[in-house]
Amino acid sequence: MIHGLTNQLRTVYLKKMTSDETRSLSRVGEERRDAGAPEIVIIVAAHKAYRMPADPVYLPLQVGSYGKPDLGMRRDDEGENISRKNAAYCELTGLYWAWKNLDADFLGLAHYRRHFAGRAWRRDRWRRVADEAFFRRRLPQAKGEKLKRDNF
Repeated sequence: MIHGLTNQLRTVYLKKMTSDETRSLSRVGEERRDAGAPEIVIIVAAHKAYRMPADPVYLPLQVGSYGKPDLGMRRDDEGENISRKNAAYCELTGLYWAWKNLDADFLGLAHYRRHFAGRAWRRDRWRRVADEAFFRRRLPQAKGEKLKRDNF
């Protein structure tokens, strides 16, 4: 009985977190920011519904989506892709999709439960998730310069 109730609560929570309101925040890559600033996209590889960072730098991407039900996020079986090979390449099918289908100056990859985070400890872990400003501060300022190193 308790196990069934736990699954029902989890289902209700996930439906709420992937509602149209939340999904609209996570549809990144469809609008460009300031034309002069380099575009940063961090794809968040996911194979199931989960709460995603709200910052527009993150693009939730359903990896291994070929032949699977839609989770309400971008899928790696659109455009040029290797989604069918997900069993062998895991999150790399999402990185391949982003490389071939997105026009971003800087491209990153995060797992759906493992995000880049700031150093400050906060009670709510979602407030620690790195935002676009965090990444912009670490961008190279001159051609040929490397990204500024940080411990994540």
